[in-house]
Amino acid sequence: GHDSDVAGNVYAGADADAGAVRAQTSENVVTASWVGFRSSQCGGLIRYEWALLRRDAFAVTPMGSIGVLMRDDDSDGGNGNGGSNGAGSLQALMHLEPGGVYAVELTATPGCTDPDGHPP
Repeated sequence: GHDSDVAGNVYAGADADAGAVRAQTSENVVTASWVGFRSSQCGGLIRYEWALLRRDAFAVTPMGSIGVLMRDDDSDGGNGNGGSNGAGSLQALMHLEPGGVYAVELTATPGCTDPDGHPP
């Protein structure tokens, strides 16, 4: 990774600022949220993609950006260190098996994808 890239925290539920939710509350909708992502490359983060995984290691969904809302990360309490598009949430219709153990895999993409962090 790039020196200035920081992976944030991903939570179940729509409010990452609460941070305490550990389970989905519906069998028909998957929700997740995140805070704390950073990138100083090419103007910050421009895209998130996610996939839903089951504990038995197969992907329930392919990687995609359906249902994603991005927002600036203000979790630093207004100290000016919040990342541009460093937080967000997702909500998507999907059938979840009762009692199933799931995880959301999340990837963040900066404004450029050059390995050296230079604009294309």
